[in-house]
Amino acid sequence: MTTQVWPCGAVPLSGGGVEFRVWAPAAARVSVRVHGGEHELTPAGEGVYVAEVAADTGDDYLVVLDGTRALPDPCSRHQPEGIRGPSRIVDTSRFEIAPGPELRLEELVLYELHVGTFTPEGTFDVARARRDGGRADARGRVSR
Repeated sequence: MTTQVWPCGAVPLSGGGVEFRVWAPAAARVSVRVHGGEHELTPAGEGVYVAEVAADTGDDYLVVLDGTRALPDPCSRHQPEGIRGPSRIVDTSRFEIAPGPELRLEELVLYELHVGTFTPEGTFDVARARRDGGRADARGRVSR
């Protein structure tokens, strides 16, 4: 048995509209609130709900669980008002990605930085200043 993995969140469609896909296995009902209206999503199996809605890039939306809780989309690609505000639809297919160096997987290093623990202030601005001013070890200590 193979499981098809589809992207969650809001994905603009080439023919217009947006496909919303939400994983909410504990919810009995899921909808999205966009343009002041709620649009019901249909169960697609394995706790996933999906629907195509008349919406566009740049529109803000919320996910509504069981008709009561309006929440930002945890798979949102943009949260312009912060983590508790509405999510915004982004068309990632419009991104122009500059060519970069051709690296093999064995040559890559992935580093996950938790800004809240990297700096006492917990902000990107302070983390950026620390990055630009010196090297930080695994515990966030900066050496110059």
